[in-house]
Amino acid sequence: MKLYFIVNPAAKNGRCKKVWKRLEKVLRKKHIS
Repeated sequence: MKLYFIVNPAAKNGRCKKVWKRLEKVLRKKHIS
């Protein structure tokens, strides 16, 4: 099963982009993304 994420990097004055970068690292580490 593939997962897709839609991320708006401009959301919340760019904070979403920072959160996504951290989350992406966790997902890759756990071999989810």
